[in-house]
Amino acid sequence: GIPTISIQTKARVNVDPEYRVDNERAGSICGELLVNAALKMWPGQKPVLFVAGHPQAGVNFITRANSCIAAVKKVMPDVKVFEISTEGSPEVTRQRTADFLTANPKGKIMMWNHIDQNTLGMLAAVKAAGRENDVIITSFGANPVIFPELKNPKSPVIGTVAQFSERFGWDLLPLVLRHLNDGVKPPLVTLPPLDIITKDNLSRYYPGM
Repeated sequence: GIPTISIQTKARVNVDPEYRVDNERAGSICGELLVNAALKMWPGQKPVLFVAGHPQAGVNFITRANSCIAAVKKVMPDVKVFEISTEGSPEVTRQRTADFLTANPKGKIMMWNHIDQNTLGMLAAVKAAGRENDVIITSFGANPVIFPELKNPKSPVIGTVAQFSERFGWDLLPLVLRHLNDGVKPPLVTLPPLDIITKDNLSRYYPGM
């Protein structure tokens, strides 16, 4: 009988209100940035899409990866897609990215990773292979560990989706207090704002970083 709001993962489906990221949109805006950047940077070429997800972690992660793929295919219907699992590990990500680059020594590559920390493992493999000019990368999380790459104009990392988790409390507390004080139950789903952080807007969202 205790009122509950589920944060990011569901409690009782269609019973407890959820406060969660729009995972479909998170993947889509990564794919949109990738494909638009690829068209601009590599006109006339056919880049492939390399997706580093973590499907074992559940539907949220699967939705993000699938949405990224769908967004790229909307513009490039015939794009070749290669998928790996990071298993949640930067080192696994690095090794599997390195294996992919070894097997595909030529051509342009759009890369997506489900979380910034693992993106650094991906990036390490790209740098070790000397493929920085052949790769562009988008990611998820807007973790400060990735900000130096966003500020580096020569980095393959071109964007990371921010879910602004540091602001969740400002949304959640009014929902809780309204329920407790006025009996108004929160909506079944509340989606916090998302945006993709790039070198162009990093200082606006995270001044001083």
